[in-house]
Amino acid sequence: MRTPKLSTTLLFLSTSGILLLTAVSLQDYVNRKAPEPYMDEIFHVRQAQTYCNGNYHIWDPKITTPPGLYVTSTILSKVPTQGIGCTTDSLRAHNLLFLTGTFAVLVVLLRTLHPRETSSKNSIVHAFTLSLFPISYFFHLVYYTDPGSTFLVLLAYLASLHGYHAGSAAIGLVAVTFRQTNVIWVMFIAGVAAMNMLSQRQPPSRTFNHIKMAQIDGPGGIWNLLSSFVVTAISRFGVLLSTVWPYVCVGASFVGFVFWNKGIVLGDRSNHIATIHVPQLYYYISTLLGFSFLSCDILGALSALAAQLNIVFLVSAVSTALFMGWTISMFTIEHPFLLADNRHYSFYIWKNIFRRHALSRYAVVPGYLFAFWACGRQLATSQPVILVILYLVSTVATLIPTPLFDFRYYIIPFLMYRIHITPPRTAVLVAEALIYILINLGTIYLFGERPFVWKSEQGALQRFMW
Repeated sequence: MRTPKLSTTLLFLSTSGILLLTAVSLQDYVNRKAPEPYMDEIFHVRQAQTYCNGNYHIWDPKITTPPGLYVTSTILSKVPTQGIGCTTDSLRAHNLLFLTGTFAVLVVLLRTLHPRETSSKNSIVHAFTLSLFPISYFFHLVYYTDPGSTFLVLLAYLASLHGYHAGSAAIGLVAVTFRQTNVIWVMFIAGVAAMNMLSQRQPPSRTFNHIKMAQIDGPGGIWNLLSSFVVTAISRFGVLLSTVWPYVCVGASFVGFVFWNKGIVLGDRSNHIATIHVPQLYYYISTLLGFSFLSCDILGALSALAAQLNIVFLVSAVSTALFMGWTISMFTIEHPFLLADNRHYSFYIWKNIFRRHALSRYAVVPGYLFAFWACGRQLATSQPVILVILYLVSTVATLIPTPLFDFRYYIIPFLMYRIHITPPRTAVLVAEALIYILINLGTIYLFGERPFVWKSEQGALQRFMW
């Protein structure tokens, strides 16, 4: 990689500074409005402070994720000499480090994945915009596991793309200690590493990391490509294993943990039972398009849709819609937490859309279909078929088993999607950043200035959040 120009370096440093200083200011506002741990912070802060005090044998049974965040906070509190403490404010500040780290990783990832399609300056603007993604951004201002989890997954992917597979797997293992489902994204990273390795010493037109959907002749062509991928992997198994063995070790370690723990979830298992929650994919794709409507080229998607309007396409669309309706009727889950907690935006979406009428959840199926079309088209034209399949499998494996409609589950799938599609023009990214900023200001305003009180907890202020 070439040494960046002085102007690019200055742009990177100034953008990092703006991102960090703005977040510091907003976090100070959050600290003043909600000085005590709020919602899940109650468990996270208490556990982190327990570790900071050296009581590593004490575990809160309400916590369902491994202790990676608390161990990290304990280390940060002791290095350098005085550390930055384990008060609620200090623990929240740890996530600002992850914010700036994620921004830097995104810049390099975008340049690595799109060396021809994006300039250094465009990648900085792009990374800045993605760092402002509202669902993710809000949780950098409080003490949740999501910022660290996201940073580590992206860092592991970056290390892998640059050939540091042992380091990537080690980072991925740490990511799993923040959130168990990150093991799926470690396997995604392994799959991409395998695809790139098996594509070596082949002409570009025949390599797995170059064959895109436009070169595939229908479902049969996809099947032939997958068969060829498997056959090539078997024939070059020794070389393949020399690349992916670190990721295999992570997967094996996770399987060992599941057997030892007698399940994936720590602590409160009764409310976190794996299910088949197919509509979770529909909620995600709607969120993806809602926050990426500028980058997904909706006008282009509509034009392509109009060009495809023939009897075969219409029959396929109607059949898919009927199938989606059936999955909604069979696999919709109303988690007790969703209806019992009116502090989350998901509560109001569920109450005012999906519960408004018996047919409401079916009425939005055409919107789901278009979202799949628009977003899928953008990814399929940007990346090779194998990577698209790896992304789809990883997203399905991450989302379908989760029974709760919670926007936080969409953060890593969203960012993984966005870094892989062809980078939008800088003007589009600036417009998207402005939209994200307005949403962030709105959500932070609601959190700070519109508290309310539950009758069951008089005197305790409740606040709106993602």
